Amino acid sequence: MRGLTVRGLVFVGLAVVAISSSPACFGTPPDIPPKRPVLDRPITCPKVTVYGAEWCVACVYAERHLQKRGVVVIKRDIEEDDLALAEARKMSPKGKLEIPLIDVCGDTLRGYQPDRIDDALIRPR
Repeated sequence: MRGLTVRGLVFVGLAVVAISSSPACFGTPPDIPPKRPVLDRPITCPKVTVYGAEWCVACVYAERHLQKRGVVVIKRDIEEDDLALAEARKMSPKGKLEIPLIDVCGDTLRGYQPDRIDDALIRPR
């Protein structure tokens, strides 16, 4: 750690405290009720892949939402699995990775958006 100043250590220390004291870092996230409690059409995609990371709260929301809809969720951790990271990058525009990245039978969704996830689940194939 040659050349690291006391000022740098203080900054790093504050950054760590700011991140770790965030409410999203503690426990599991609360349930968010979907806008549509019941889907008006049958689900056409019973198996969905979610690319994410262990620490990603939005990924947990997406997985929980899909499980409540009765969908089989395949979790792919992009930090632990290099192949999952490569696949996620291929599906991302210009290689810009954003998680959760959700593959619903070929439709790629970015971020946790329950209404868009529901629309993709019931879209005719």
